[in-house]
Amino acid sequence: MALEAVAEDAREPFAQMASYGALLANAPLNEAERSEVMQAMQLCERTHGYAAVADALHYAARALSAGVLLVGMPATALARRYDCANAGVLAGALIEEWAAEGGLLKQKRRFPELPWWTRHGSPHPLLDDCRVGARVAWLIDRHDEEGALAYSALLAAARIAHGEKRAGELAERLISAGGTQGALSEAAKSGLDLPPVWQRYAYRRSKSK
Repeated sequence: MALEAVAEDAREPFAQMASYGALLANAPLNEAERSEVMQAMQLCERTHGYAAVADALHYAARALSAGVLLVGMPATALARRYDCANAGVLAGALIEEWAAEGGLLKQKRRFPELPWWTRHGSPHPLLDDCRVGARVAWLIDRHDEEGALAYSALLAAARIAHGEKRAGELAERLISAGGTQGALSEAAKSGLDLPPVWQRYAYRRSKSK
């Protein structure tokens, strides 16, 4: 049986696993879930190349972590809601989702495409809020690891109060606000009942400016 081709810029296995471990160091995953997610990360890098998935790895780790915390459901259970066999399959789907949106996939997808929000048949809109929240946090400050959960909670509150369209509009305003402090100001004047996760985040960030 022929061996599968490995992308030219895929890192050597030890470097891959070390970097994945660092990305998942604070993720709310059990050991089995962590192993599954790392294997999915490796498969994505070997298939599509490191350049294609470098940012997507961060996105998947942050969106999945935020989802577990915001939904209050283990990663395995959350994955199964999306018809993914385990947490690794869900993580792989998130990685390829980000890379595909950037036109970076080098080969066919190895993981399923996920539905979006209720109008597209999503089984758990709170995870979809986290997919948006992780994007927003990355675009505002890619180094802000705790931002994914905070923006996810904020956008979930907007979606629940006013619907998906208004939540999307708020996401756009946050991104256009000119950085973290501008985003904090935009959230404060949004008229939302701001969730506690966001309030704690906003307090910490306002003190660090």
